[in-house]
Amino acid sequence: MSPIIKPRYPLEEYFELERTSEEKYEYFNGEVVCMSREDPQHSLIEVNVLATISNRLRESDCRVYTSRLRIKTPWLV
Repeated sequence: MSPIIKPRYPLEEYFELERTSEEKYEYFNGEVVCMSREDPQHSLIEVNVLATISNRLRESDCRVYTSRLRIKTPWLV
């Protein structure tokens, strides 16, 4: 059985997909993955976790963001 080859996409195509789609996607190393939709219970859990972590980090330089924020991270070795 031959392996399934997943297509790789340039970052520009990912951004276009994000702009034109109602779905949420993640991009990693050229691979685009459709994420599951949020429901009210998931959203409530997210808010509670963010509030708890944010309160703990209040005196530090660290920040907490929601899952709607898109970030680009450098490769870590």
